[in-house]
Amino acid sequence: VDITVWRFEAKGPEGSAPLELQGHQAPVSELAFHPRKAVLASGGGDASVLLWEPRRGRKPLRYAFARDVVSQVAWSPDGASFAAGDASGHVTCWRGADVGAP
Repeated sequence: VDITVWRFEAKGPEGSAPLELQGHQAPVSELAFHPRKAVLASGGGDASVLLWEPRRGRKPLRYAFARDVVSQVAWSPDGASFAAGDASGHVTCWRGADVGAP
């Protein structure tokens, strides 16, 4: 299952090719961009939580797994921590070096 990302620079996405990020094994249920960096978090029906830096490539930077289908992903306002909630009601948080681009 792919995530499709278009660049909205200059004249926008018209005439440009999208970037397809590949990593989830089931439909993507949640997306959230880092508040200060070009890092995208995604959560999926396969219980995976993936962090991407679309400018650097099509493969995830980091990954983790929730206990169930990911139902919510969110960054803290300063981008220093990240949380994912799943369908079973569990919330997992990451902070510091575990979050964002290397």
